[in-house]
Amino acid sequence: MTVDIYGNVLIKAGLKTNKEFIEKFVNDNINWIENRRKIVLQRAPFIINPTQEQICTMKKEALIYMTNLTIKYAQIMEVKPTNIKITSAKKRWGSCSGKNSICYTYNIMMLPEICREYIAIHELAHIKEKNHSSKFYKIIEKYMPDYINIEKELSKYSIA
Repeated sequence: MTVDIYGNVLIKAGLKTNKEFIEKFVNDNINWIENRRKIVLQRAPFIINPTQEQICTMKKEALIYMTNLTIKYAQIMEVKPTNIKITSAKKRWGSCSGKNSICYTYNIMMLPEICREYIAIHELAHIKEKNHSSKFYKIIEKYMPDYINIEKELSKYSIA
């Protein structure tokens, strides 16, 4: 069971699951559904859903902006990404491959600047630490001491 970014509830069940079982499952979890919908709908004003023209512009802007930002922080953090790319990812703002290639979604351009900086630092930190351990977050904290508040700000946004 999931709640999408618009507050719609999606129930997945096997073909042979009877209707009564599904209805009981929903009724047993009604509090979770209501709480989750409330959280999701509070985020609604922050849902990012650009037009085709905006997408084209954001891809160009993102390549220049995020490349410069990544190079700036890579020098400060003393790491070297092997590549910087802009993608059309719909589920993540950025990623760092095992070979230290960094990708950002073009949607990143709809975020506040401080969130973009956090994402760049986050991905560059993966060059030093490939997981989300406490050591990884210590790296982020070294370059962005207020990262917890910035993560909270970033959590208000979704890619539609």
